[in-house]
Amino acid sequence: SEKLEGFEEYHSNSHASPSSFCKLERCPRMFFYHYGIGLREKEHILAFDFGTGIHYGLPFAHREDVDGALSAFKSIWGEQDELGDKKRNSFRARAMLEDFSKHHRGSTLYKIIQPVKQEGVQAREEISEDEINFAIDVGIRNPVVGRIDAFGFREDFGDYCPVEYKTSSRLSVDFLAGFALTPQVLTYVLALKMLSDKEINGGIIEGLCVAIKKVETLGMFLRVSNQSIEDIVGWYQRLDKTLERYENSGDFPKNLSMCTWMGVSFSTNVSERRLEIST
Repeated sequence: SEKLEGFEEYHSNSHASPSSFCKLERCPRMFFYHYGIGLREKEHILAFDFGTGIHYGLPFAHREDVDGALSAFKSIWGEQDELGDKKRNSFRARAMLEDFSKHHRGSTLYKIIQPVKQEGVQAREEISEDEINFAIDVGIRNPVVGRIDAFGFREDFGDYCPVEYKTSSRLSVDFLAGFALTPQVLTYVLALKMLSDKEINGGIIEGLCVAIKKVETLGMFLRVSNQSIEDIVGWYQRLDKTLERYENSGDFPKNLSMCTWMGVSFSTNVSERRLEIST
């Protein structure tokens, strides 16, 4: 079969990640555009900057330094208050970070402990001293890499777990519980099982509500079974073989039942590469 247009610019990645393999399974063609030849959306996504800024602020909020948390948020957010988004601005960010800080004052859900440091592994960008950067071997061609927000200890139960922060406009118990079998959470649990000598039985998801007036912080422990850990290893191995087949053939098919992108065009000029989306 003919190779996909633009395949001559494809580069095989030196690592795998939960997000890249999720995109590969959802739609191989979008994996090709995003991870294979480095295309990015033209439209700036305000919600992404807001969520990233909140992530930068949370380690300070954990330590009841709300001013420091807001300063860290603004280092990402910049001057985007002037865009007029009513639920994504520095005023709402401060309210969220204050609520998070109060939520953890005397909380028994977990406490943050010294993170596991894997020798020779360092992220391109450090968010906080709490995070855990990892690269693990799951039996595929490249290491699986990722970054865990924090390492938690549940004093009431005596076990350890990865901690992941999420922002959402629709925060609920069901929203948090939905992460229980996601590749991200399963990979984080697997990584800590491999890198530490601690008992790792699951992970904690903490959500912060993004809203015009409401403030809410909600946390939940998600138990992960040994079977699920075996499943996530098998998932990586299966998809890596699929990816190798696509790379050898030069064709990354569209998944019409899973991909929400209706059409994509791109420039072959590297300096102008952008996804142009038609819906």
